[in-house]
Amino acid sequence: MALTYTQLRTNIIQSTENDGQEFEDQLNQFIARAETRLTMDLDDAGLTSHQYSQVVASDPFISLPSGFTIVQSLNITANGTRINLLQRDVDFIADYWPVRASVGTPKYYALWDDVTAIIAPTPVSAFPVELAFIVPPTAITSATPTNYYTSQTPNAIFYACMIEAELFNKNFDIVKLWVELYTKEIELLRNRARRARRDDLEPHNQPANNANTITGGP
Repeated sequence: MALTYTQLRTNIIQSTENDGQEFEDQLNQFIARAETRLTMDLDDAGLTSHQYSQVVASDPFISLPSGFTIVQSLNITANGTRINLLQRDVDFIADYWPVRASVGTPKYYALWDDVTAIIAPTPVSAFPVELAFIVPPTAITSATPTNYYTSQTPNAIFYACMIEAELFNKNFDIVKLWVELYTKEIELLRNRARRARRDDLEPHNQPANNANTITGGP
């Protein structure tokens, strides 16, 4: 059952049996931290956004969207063929392509900082880019009473809020219960996400229909 901002606040107060003003003043902080926790723990397609742009010839850097948390994939289109760039770290890029002025068709990317990615080889020409990334949904407030978490993962956001609330109340034994419930719910949601990415629950295979050795198995 989906939740609204008001319902979530009410559920937290009733479940903790704490209707003190000091506690109520912290409810928005509990919810904000719960949303951050979910953004990092979930792997739902509903959190994925896409950005379309172009790399510039002879420029190895790509600007990343503001507010993203995780880059899921980055691909370019060269001669009509989509090429999924493999993620590596900056040291790998430096070793693989030490002369940035040299150009070629990109194969790899790495996060340069929190707003930029570096690709290698440095692009020989402009290529269309498709970037898939995780971005948190709009935070719930009185003005925005629902979001992806309250509509699609209501139990998880409630349990996450209760962890924060009971930490505030210093009920550390009760915190363990809510952590357990939250962890079980996250596992169910991750399993839902995995099933949504499969056809008839069959293992993920490479395009050649062989076992997926790149990610270590199904």
